[in-house]
Amino acid sequence: MTVKNITYSLEDLDNDFDILFNQIFKLLDQLPFNRWTDPTPAEGWSILDSVGHLAFFDEIMSTALVEPESFSKIKTAYKGHESNLMDIHLQKYRDLGPSKTLDLFKSNHLTLRNNFVSKDLESKIPWFGPEMKTSTALISRIMEYWAHSQDIYDTLKTIRETSNALRYIAELGVKTFKWSFQLNELEEPKDKLFVALKNDGEDLLIGDTSASNKITGSALDFCLLVTQRRNSKDLNLTAVGGGAVTFLDIAQCFAGAKGTRRQPISNLRSD
Repeated sequence: MTVKNITYSLEDLDNDFDILFNQIFKLLDQLPFNRWTDPTPAEGWSILDSVGHLAFFDEIMSTALVEPESFSKIKTAYKGHESNLMDIHLQKYRDLGPSKTLDLFKSNHLTLRNNFVSKDLESKIPWFGPEMKTSTALISRIMEYWAHSQDIYDTLKTIRETSNALRYIAELGVKTFKWSFQLNELEEPKDKLFVALKNDGEDLLIGDTSASNKITGSALDFCLLVTQRRNSKDLNLTAVGGGAVTFLDIAQCFAGAKGTRRQPISNLRSD
């Protein structure tokens, strides 16, 4: 039995988080404000909504890091009414408009980075689900940045630059294998998941190599799957094992309610 994982330091995570931010910010900074209302593939969300969402939860995570009691009050206030929190913060940034939203995205990102580097990888922070290690919290922000910006890149029909984000998201996808079954009220596979993915010339081997559930393909396609940015029918992934095959239809690496999976691209094209 060989267990494969990705190794990283807090400095690695922080650096890769900032690289990803700068790639997204560069794209947005050059985008005319009249394009910010363009609808994205996320139903009901515009480009502005996607950016506002990232800015808002950067602020909320900073609160969780440095003012856990204040965060707990927010969590308690919206417990069972999480959709209200979504509606409120989306409307807030719609009212602010593109220029102020972009400024807050930049400032909230910098504040969050500063708050992260004051912690260590193993320290715990509260969140809307179970509490998380600092490392997991930072990886979750990298995942959110990548996923929501993918909607923006898709809207603008722009190919994104490569980054190390795929390495972290792929590992998160493997770690949330059984969570996806729980979320869909399905019996958990007895065995875990192992993935062998190609990522810009490198092989990403994540999980227990002896696992009966295996997925192979590109790291990009796997990350598009687990962040629910593509339907599995639009991806070149091979699954072996009953759990892995089912996972192609239910994969979700983010917390919260069950996501609304994307329709196959072929279903969205007009005749």
